[in-house]
Amino acid sequence: MARFFASVEGRSAKAVTKVGSEKSGMTAHVRGWDLGCEVLLSVDETTGKDVMKVYKTGGSRGSVAKELIGEFTDED
Repeated sequence: MARFFASVEGRSAKAVTKVGSEKSGMTAHVRGWDLGCEVLLSVDETTGKDVMKVYKTGGSRGSVAKELIGEFTDED
């Protein structure tokens, strides 16, 4: 059973969906040439809670190292 679910849609294409399990987690990276946002979902092994990490990236060019913007759980 899927613990994580993602969808993405471009202006010229239909939406696609992906699922992730507790073991696989889920990663999404949406980006332009020089700016992007990467989101990682995983399960904290100690608490069993979902954890989301959000990063600012250098986009497709990778012109800058990714920077952690925040880490969140359902308690935030």
